[in-house]
Amino acid sequence: MSGAAIHIGTPVHSSDGHHLGDVDQLVIDGDTRHIVYLVIDKTVMTDGRLVEPVNISHADDKGVTLKLTKAEAEAQLESVVKREFAQFRNMETFTGGMDGSSISTGDKWVLLGSGGHGGMPQTGSFGLIPTPIVGDVVTETFSNLGDSNTTITHGTDVLDTNEKKIGKVDEILFDDNQSISGFVVKAGFLFHHDLEIPIDWVVSIGSEHVRISKTAEEAETKRR
Repeated sequence: MSGAAIHIGTPVHSSDGHHLGDVDQLVIDGDTRHIVYLVIDKTVMTDGRLVEPVNISHADDKGVTLKLTKAEAEAQLESVVKREFAQFRNMETFTGGMDGSSISTGDKWVLLGSGGHGGMPQTGSFGLIPTPIVGDVVTETFSNLGDSNTTITHGTDVLDTNEKKIGKVDEILFDDNQSISGFVVKAGFLFHHDLEIPIDWVVSIGSEHVRISKTAEEAETKRR
């Protein structure tokens, strides 16, 4: 993939013209600021899928085209995996089976899913625990997105140097080496025009926000 702008939410097509889903998020290496994966959401494919940059042939404001056919994409692209596990310390059993029965745990890790409540994240997988859990509970999350990587979505906020929200990420710009060259903030929140943020303005990149070194007023002087 050469230098490109990837729009979050735009369609992803196979090389033989099939719609595989939409760009759901981008996974970024926080240290090198390189793209690690493009994530396709759940549509034609049963699960979200991970696309490495090497499999992207073209990207613009109309969408992303892969080098893979639909059959190759379904066979080769890795599914997104995210699972939450809980360990119930100092508890031999807890009530939470589908029939309300007690489940023995001891020090074992138990997979949580859509039934896991009590403030715990949900995966959408089959839930073992339909009621809130009270007690000495430790949780761990496994994901193949990489613990050291950052996910950027359409909802990722952009903050100025005063911690003022100036908008949300709409596009991520890359150079020929798949290194981030900038972000585009969509018009409509604070500005009446799209705002391009060059990478040398960026102080930090996180899943919840991108922080820049300029004030909103200074940033507004740069237009697309």
